[in-house]
Amino acid sequence: MPPALPQSATLDQSVTVSWSNGDTFNGFMLVGLVVPSTGGTAWAELDLGGQAPGERIPLWTKVPIVNGKFDSTVGVLYNAAIAPPNTKYAVWYYDQSTNPPRQIAGPSTLFTVTSTPLTPPSLTLTVPTAGVTPPTPD
Repeated sequence: MPPALPQSATLDQSVTVSWSNGDTFNGFMLVGLVVPSTGGTAWAELDLGGQAPGERIPLWTKVPIVNGKFDSTVGVLYNAAIAPPNTKYAVWYYDQSTNPPRQIAGPSTLFTVTSTPLTPPSLTLTVPTAGVTPPTPD
């Protein structure tokens, strides 16, 4: 019998990501895998524990957010499926209305994924405000 596929959590579609003024957010969330360390050195390679030895898993997952909703096709692996143990995740939010996209919040507190759907930690997305002082010419 082939080994079971690792479990993946989808993102909670009942959550709406909004700016601090209530407008829905368009951009993306980066979910970063925080790797454990040994002797002060980050673990060299992460894989799907016992499922696919030697298969590296990505350290970053980009989750598009459109009209305040997470992309429903993106999933995040349960921590129990990742070897070595003691991995965690953190999230950052990026605004796509600028080029290049600009980080506006994060990192979050560290968290683990143990069930689906996943509700990532909420971060305050503060609406940019107009400058209050004039620029100084060179």
